[in-house]
Amino acid sequence: MSPTTVLKWKNQTDGSVSDAKRSGRPSKVSPQTKRKIREWVKDKVGVGTRAVAKRLNFSECYYSINKNISHMTISRHCRSQDWGRRSYVPRIKPMLSERNISNRIKFCERLLKEGYTEDAPAARILRAHILFTDESLVELHSIPNRQNARIRTADPSSTKPTQVPKFGVKIVVAGGISRCGKTQLVIVNEKKTVNGEYYCTHILPAYSKVLRDTTKYPKQHIAFLMQDGARDHTAKSTLDTIKNYGIKVWTDWPGNSPDLNPIEHLWSRLQESVFRTPRPRNRNELIARVLEEWESISQEDIFRLTDSFGRRVLQCLEKKGCNTDY
Repeated sequence: MSPTTVLKWKNQTDGSVSDAKRSGRPSKVSPQTKRKIREWVKDKVGVGTRAVAKRLNFSECYYSINKNISHMTISRHCRSQDWGRRSYVPRIKPMLSERNISNRIKFCERLLKEGYTEDAPAARILRAHILFTDESLVELHSIPNRQNARIRTADPSSTKPTQVPKFGVKIVVAGGISRCGKTQLVIVNEKKTVNGEYYCTHILPAYSKVLRDTTKYPKQHIAFLMQDGARDHTAKSTLDTIKNYGIKVWTDWPGNSPDLNPIEHLWSRLQESVFRTPRPRNRNELIARVLEEWESISQEDIFRLTDSFGRRVLQCLEKKGCNTDY
């Protein structure tokens, strides 16, 4: 019988007859191996495929039958599973003690009671009268993340190592944001450290100038200065200076709570601006770049950050004082 006759008969069967699937190469990943890979890799931090392959190849069941499995086989199997198609880098959050958690809950409950978390116009006015402030370090030659700083090239020998000076240029900046705008960015003198005296004489005046502006803060009785619990912020001389300025300040701001402060998102933006070409080469160029980036922050970005304060407080209460997703 000719192959043409068989093909014609097959086409007359309306698809009820078809070729069987090819068996293919037998997989090295047995059901027992799949179970072990899932047990060792799924939802684990810092477990690589090479370590799993080494552990399997030196196990008794593999060593007794002289069986080996490569890390690429394990990697392909992980990518074929719904739990291993993507990998995520866990975010770094401060470790909270029981005292921190208790203080965060008390602080957020007070704000909830006073109406800061609602979506009503009165709550938006309350949030608009908060000046969120903080200080941050910006480095000219920060050490890059080796996992992210990758170069794809056919000639690895042509790549040059990243050169980092032993004593890099660093500056400390201080500033504040609110729904009404942002303050002047203060550059700390390189020969000074931010202590209580320096904070009162160089940084607080910039905050008080904005807070006492009745055009931006028409309801002075609800205007608050937000500052964290650093020593230079909570020193007696600092609190006396704030009182002399006639500024209200939250003295019960919980420790280890950068997730509740919206301005924290802007510090990473200032640091990332340093890597734009042409890169700064000295302290003066670094200061100019940081000031330029600070001025380029739009009012819409500040709106989104300051308006998220109510949601941050609510999520902190939902997680019973633990770290939020912000």
